[in-house]
Amino acid sequence: MPWLATPWQDTVSAERPGWRMRAANLRGRTDDGLDRDEFAFAVDYQLCRRCRIGWVEQPYTQPAYQRRGLAAAGMAALHEENPGFTWHNPGRAHRRLPPFWDTIGADIPDGYRPRTVCEQVTAGG
Repeated sequence: MPWLATPWQDTVSAERPGWRMRAANLRGRTDDGLDRDEFAFAVDYQLCRRCRIGWVEQPYTQPAYQRRGLAAAGMAALHEENPGFTWHNPGRAHRRLPPFWDTIGADIPDGYRPRTVCEQVTAGG
């Protein structure tokens, strides 16, 4: 993944053709006192402007950063940048991580419910 000059990286998904990847790289200090950026969080997403649906798939947070609100912040940033969209996932991730989706979707209309992607969007990997 290319490194950009902002904490939120928004690049092409390496795993899903036509999808984007939102990631967080956090500034950290190494044992030898040097500052460096460290990958912390990523989620693949796709927007259907016709249906006004945002799709999210395969969120991942490095273990050292789990349960600190980073995934919620990343998803909230996507919502703020794309007002008026409902948010869903294609369903595979929801079956594997129901407590995560229930928690992260508590304040989201439709709560990331699983839904088949619309015909304008590829299902991804």
